Amino acid sequence: MLLSLSLVMPRSTIATAKKSRGDNCKGVDGCQKDTGCSENSVHQRGGAMDDINVVGRFGLRRMHKYFHRLLKGENLKMPTLTIGKLAKQTEVTIETIRHYQRIGLLTEPAKPDSGYRSYPANAITRIRFIKRAQQVGFTLKEIAALLSLDGAHCVEVRQLAEQKCQQIDQQIKDLTALRRVLGTLVNDCQQTASVARCAILDAFSDDASTHP
Repeated sequence: MLLSLSLVMPRSTIATAKKSRGDNCKGVDGCQKDTGCSENSVHQRGGAMDDINVVGRFGLRRMHKYFHRLLKGENLKMPTLTIGKLAKQTEVTIETIRHYQRIGLLTEPAKPDSGYRSYPANAITRIRFIKRAQQVGFTLKEIAALLSLDGAHCVEVRQLAEQKCQQIDQQIKDLTALRRVLGTLVNDCQQTASVARCAILDAFSDDASTHP
């Protein structure tokens, strides 16, 4: 962190003082006023390590005031959340994010005149919501309906969840029936083991229309 401070403060700024440095000047906190050096002066004394020493002798309050003066009138830029960074933080692929944008689950930011599109921080929360809803069985179409609701529509959300429970119950019944049929085929194959025929393949190949 201290190293980065020396990059923020241009060396020309650090070297600037209200008055020229005296031979006995001890820096910011220990400055001897009889040398003609201002108490708030900051000198360049041989590189980045000296800059760090200067910052280290600053009290937090004084350093804050210094940077406030240094940055006054300038807009501080926040880190840009590009599509790549968004994908990394939400553990999805860039193509997944683009797919969400195409189907309306995620708003695509406007492209600036230069640089990359910047996503808002709440895009992270939105994508995580989508993935968690998928994990419990909701389709993307159903998730779009969930996203259109808020906490004031708890009854509607509960109804959607109940419908999903009913669908899952039906899927369990269907899968149980399939498991039973497949188990029967495996048992038939074991009972009629033959090097020339396979009961399972015969069952898949059998034309049911030939039987009453």
